[in-house]
Amino acid sequence: MNDATEMMKMEDQESEIRVKFFGFIIDVVKKPEITIKISRDYSVKEFLEYLGQKFGQRFNERVFTDCGDILDHIRVSVGDEMIDKEKYNEKLIKTGMNGETVKLFVFSSQMGG
Repeated sequence: MNDATEMMKMEDQESEIRVKFFGFIIDVVKKPEITIKISRDYSVKEFLEYLGQKFGQRFNERVFTDCGDILDHIRVSVGDEMIDKEKYNEKLIKTGMNGETVKLFVFSSQMGG
């Protein structure tokens, strides 16, 4: 398959997903929900890194440790399924999820469990 064919294939697989924000991240992103077009599959970590590029340093400080790991008080759901932290490196956000919702919960680091 040549590069042009591969690019067409990627464009055909572009999906639009909704991202909803909850908790101590809304003041950074300035809105409770956005819509994003994706043309490849993402792990939860990769998707959060993508959002960090979009929203900048304050987003990254709320979501990641200084070493780039996802903070313990972050929770992500894809569709109706809350994702276990052990699965954050799996490609769970996929093209073909058109209209699906990814929810990002940023709880206070002070909350107990």
